[in-house]
Amino acid sequence: MMLHQDGSMHVWLAGQPALDLIVTLDDATSAIYSAFLIEEEETASTFRALTEVFGSHGLPMSLYTDRGAHYFYTPTAGGEVDRSRPTQVGRPLERLGVEHIAAYSPQARGRSERVFQTLQDRLVKELALKEIDTVEAANLFLRDVYIPEHNARFAVAAAQEGTAFVAIPGTHAIFYGPRCLGRYDKKGVLNEERKAA
Repeated sequence: MMLHQDGSMHVWLAGQPALDLIVTLDDATSAIYSAFLIEEEETASTFRALTEVFGSHGLPMSLYTDRGAHYFYTPTAGGEVDRSRPTQVGRPLERLGVEHIAAYSPQARGRSERVFQTLQDRLVKELALKEIDTVEAANLFLRDVYIPEHNARFAVAAAQEGTAFVAIPGTHAIFYGPRCLGRYDKKGVLNEERKAA
């Protein structure tokens, strides 16, 4: 099972500046497992989304993302990712056994791009109709109303019954514990460990 995660900067709320909508969806079914508005896509928003999905459903086999700096270290702009230097996102995914796949073109992220086209049309209109104008209210609406309705309308049935997620205890600690959000040197050693040695 593969998840896609991406962000889309857009004017989602009338009269507000552009915000990032972070979406994590199932590659096979197009079901959205997590979606929320945030000022800017970054490591913390990635952890938030993955914590929501992993905590509710379990671990996927893989996560497909763009090559943003919070996902991968890329020595040369537009070049290959350097997997020997994992980011704060890459380290816990590696520890959890979740393969992290880097997209090398917008066309490769076609599924998430099509979802964002739909959301930029439908979600903006829904938020305006409901007169939702704050991030907090929009995120509640997304979670409680919009995502369930969206999935009921657009998600397709999986080819096989059952779940491909693997249950995991302690997801919050993996993403928010000191080993993940600590400051690491270029060799991947936690600065506090280096000081203690």
